[in-house]
Amino acid sequence: MKVLYIAKSYSQIGLGGTRRIKGIAEYFENHHKCKLHFLTENTEKNKIKNVILINTPKFLRDSNKILSSQQTKTKSVKLLHKGWFYFFPASLSKILFRKFDVIYATSPVFLNLIIALIYKLFHPSCFMIIEYRDLYTMNPSFLRTFSLIISQKLELFILKKTNLIVTTTNGMKNKIQSFLPNLQIEVIPNYITYKDYNNPYFSLGFNKNYFHVGYIGSINTGRDPSEILELLDHSIQNKKIIFHFVGNSTEQELIIKKKFNERSDVIFHGIVSRKESLNFMHNMDALYLIMNPDSHVSDGYGIPGKLFDYIALKNIIISKEYCIQEIEKEIKIEILQKIGSYFIFEAKETCFLENVLAQKIDKYFKDIY
Repeated sequence: MKVLYIAKSYSQIGLGGTRRIKGIAEYFENHHKCKLHFLTENTEKNKIKNVILINTPKFLRDSNKILSSQQTKTKSVKLLHKGWFYFFPASLSKILFRKFDVIYATSPVFLNLIIALIYKLFHPSCFMIIEYRDLYTMNPSFLRTFSLIISQKLELFILKKTNLIVTTTNGMKNKIQSFLPNLQIEVIPNYITYKDYNNPYFSLGFNKNYFHVGYIGSINTGRDPSEILELLDHSIQNKKIIFHFVGNSTEQELIIKKKFNERSDVIFHGIVSRKESLNFMHNMDALYLIMNPDSHVSDGYGIPGKLFDYIALKNIIISKEYCIQEIEKEIKIEILQKIGSYFIFEAKETCFLENVLAQKIDKYFKDIY
């Protein structure tokens, strides 16, 4: 079975949504009945087998910001993007006359879906899978303009031609089905692969007389770190809490430090590598989750990707009630303890990406094998 994976924007660094892209590519590579071909514009050829590489001029490449898993802040949809002028025609010239059994196109960027559609129109027997890591015209942050209306008609046409849609959240699935209720959609959450966690973890030597709680990553807009202050007035397991911030040393850190008044029970570790951040998670007694209270979880947005890291490395998580109410819309959890206005919980779903793909994707390939 020949699979073409379309991911215009891809990075070997593995930031945000690209960790998922890399994980899915490795899944198809390691699948004993698949031969993967990877269509992209920016990757190291020796990292992925059978790369169909489009050498797009630098000035026509997308910004690396497109690789983030965060919700877009754009308020209007553009009809034309830089990719139309090089990646689109170059891609079609390289794949249109080749035979693939399965096309797997991931979005963003939306151009990946259009390339998949053109291929599907020329090869109707091809099994086309469209994946949404972020919604496009159905994204609630976009204004309803003429460009959005035209783009949405195209997007809905693509989805009608699709054999299977994959979303990373139930909210996205519900949003898409509000437009096209009869589509076949599988939810495969933003879990990470076994390989992500195949690291030798070691002790950081934290004082066991304290209960160590960590927040790993940057504090994004809408996530107020001051909500943690009240937690520091409590104890857990009869131990005083030490709170660790592991992430960007930016202006935000100065603001956070000012809010915490240089408290001795709050430690800032600054920027660390991906491997080091996983080791911090592994060493904490619990991990803290902050969400934007204005998140549109029912529309598919707002569940932080770090939640899945937290679950995989240390499935003991602390958060406020508003977080619990939103998380329960997406994953099964169990409340372990309530401390003041805080809840300690664990997830009941700990599957990795490989497991979920095998459960929810392989069954569609029976006729192709």
